[in-house]
Amino acid sequence: MTCVHPGGGVDTAGFYDPARQHGVWFADRWFHPEQAGGAVLRRRRQHRHGDRLQIQFDYRSPAGSSLHATAIELALFTAADLRNAFTTAGFGRVRFLPGQDGMSEVLAAAEAKP
Repeated sequence: MTCVHPGGGVDTAGFYDPARQHGVWFADRWFHPEQAGGAVLRRRRQHRHGDRLQIQFDYRSPAGSSLHATAIELALFTAADLRNAFTTAGFGRVRFLPGQDGMSEVLAAAEAKP
């Protein structure tokens, strides 16, 4: 899970790096064209607008033309917002731990029923 932390910092993830300049395309991944529908390069750029994060992807041919483009938009939540959502949903114990690759890991357990 990607969370916003006190002070406004956001978790790092494989698809988002808060240290990278926003709005700038960069080479994200290389492919063998026969295994990726002819694409050899995936470019990525990111934009953060408040509590929203948009990631755009552009798959390029060996000649440099775009074969496919797509984007995802994610909502960023604070640990307090997530804790409140889990508590409202009936989870009595909620913990946040550092996760793999810079993301946050959320552990939530429901209270035992009598």
